[in-house]
Amino acid sequence: MRTIDPLDAQAKRLVDATNILAISTFVPAVDQYPFLKQCNPNDWDFFATVASVQVGIANLLHSVSSERFKLLYPIIAAALHKWNPQGEDAVRDCQAFIRRSLNHRSVAAENILPTDALGMWVIWNLLRRTPTREEASASRGIGGALATPIQDWWESK
Repeated sequence: MRTIDPLDAQAKRLVDATNILAISTFVPAVDQYPFLKQCNPNDWDFFATVASVQVGIANLLHSVSSERFKLLYPIIAAALHKWNPQGEDAVRDCQAFIRRSLNHRSVAAENILPTDALGMWVIWNLLRRTPTREEASASRGIGGALATPIQDWWESK
């Protein structure tokens, strides 16, 4: 039998907390980036939640040993599946997009941050097309809004 990890409760709550974050950031995001008015709020809730969960998973990976991560990740994966059966696949897609974006930085885009790539993934999926330059300029703000509240998720409260 698995012993209870002090982070089990945080792992169980990550998806619900990021979903609340996603829902609460939609209206301010639309106010700041009017092109988002054309997007379905349910799509925002899905992609923004997935993006924030991705941040939580990445931070967990860097905060605990690989053995501990292997015990905590299934809790997150189960919560993701309960929330939306496509959630875990979407997290993997987001991870791959961020990895590709950071690995293929051109000289012109050498200042790209992980949160820029996170925001771009959300925008690209919301629009279901390549964003225009103006739309893409929102990536840092959107990525930051979805990542910053999750940065200390695994720290003792």
